[in-house]
Amino acid sequence: VLVAFQIIKSALGGWVEAKLPRKCWFSMIMGIMAGFATGLAHMAGPVMTVYFLSMNLKKQNFMGSSAIFFMTVNLSKLPLYIPQGTLTAAHFAFAMKVILAVPVGAAIGIAVFRLIPQRLFNMVVLVLAAAAGFKLLWPLFVSLTAAASSS
Repeated sequence: VLVAFQIIKSALGGWVEAKLPRKCWFSMIMGIMAGFATGLAHMAGPVMTVYFLSMNLKKQNFMGSSAIFFMTVNLSKLPLYIPQGTLTAAHFAFAMKVILAVPVGAAIGIAVFRLIPQRLFNMVVLVLAAAAGFKLLWPLFVSLTAAASSS
């Protein structure tokens, strides 16, 4: 839905950008959607990608806003997850293994980021957001289809 919104926004040009993204209610709805998505499956990325693209942010501002947003969101979730037992020593040890590779990926991403123009950046992040949303929704679709065919 959000990817379709972004495509329609692009087709309509500046009208949507002038009307929606700066409205408080639009920001609140996107915030609620991002909060729900991150609380359910750590999937606020697609929501925030569409939101930042709808604000017509330059790629540098997009990246900075994303970094600040996700740092804040993830730090704010820690106090909620610790008492639930969601974070264990085993999870921490696994995360540390993955984190060791992050600087390599980040360095590659930064190098590519510097090379690609704004329009291509927008298309790439929109495609990645759509893929992430599809990956999240596909199992739901499969289970609903299976349930409907078995009844």
